[in-house]
Amino acid sequence: MHEAHEHGLLDTNVVVYFIAGVPAELAAGARALVERAGEHMLLVVPALVVAECVWVLESKAFGHRPAEVAATLQSFLSLPGIVCPEWDVVVEALAIHADGGADFVDAYLAAAAAVRGPRRVFTRNTRDFQRSGIHLPDWWSAAGHAAPRDGAGPV
Repeated sequence: MHEAHEHGLLDTNVVVYFIAGVPAELAAGARALVERAGEHMLLVVPALVVAECVWVLESKAFGHRPAEVAATLQSFLSLPGIVCPEWDVVVEALAIHADGGADFVDAYLAAAAAVRGPRRVFTRNTRDFQRSGIHLPDWWSAAGHAAPRDGAGPV
């Protein structure tokens, strides 16, 4: 059986070239590839690539704010021929991250718990999950550890 579309995974660098427009020749190639998507191929963007895009676009090299990155990535992921297998979780994670409530990985965990369940996350980093409505079991006290002072830990 012959499929109507080719499929391929899209790496972070192609997404960043497309969004940032630099360097110009690589951005032009990224635009051409994305424009072919939908007609001739499907470009798959895994959640891990979205996370790396957030990190790169918010880095000192680009300096974009979380809300801007979230809106731009959501628009990119909505283009014809672009497929994000975890669309529902990623869009929710981008919204949580844009709101300033958590870094993207913690926002992703909160979104995954909210959208797919189970609605609990075992973490000591309670600060990033306070606004999520996700249950955060107190696992550290049972292990004989003090409760976190501000929810932050080394990771």
